[in-house]
Amino acid sequence: LAGRESLKGEIASKPPIMLIHGDQDQVLPLGFMFDACEGLVEAGHGAQWHISAGVPHGIGPDGLELGGRFLRKVLSGRYGQTAISGV
Repeated sequence: LAGRESLKGEIASKPPIMLIHGDQDQVLPLGFMFDACEGLVEAGHGAQWHISAGVPHGIGPDGLELGGRFLRKVLSGRYGQTAISGV
């Protein structure tokens, strides 16, 4: 997460965020997702993460499904602010 140290002071609203990462991604290491989650939580966001099995640098069907479900929850107001959780 670039600029992690200045993130907290720059963001006015703090919506929950979901990060989804393929375990076969050759572009970005999986650890970047966990670092980003930590930085987001430190900045006051709720963060969820998911690792998509067999998915390279892209979005797999499970990521689309989970992302859609996450957005429906957030936009309907049914999302409880969670620090970090895996899905």
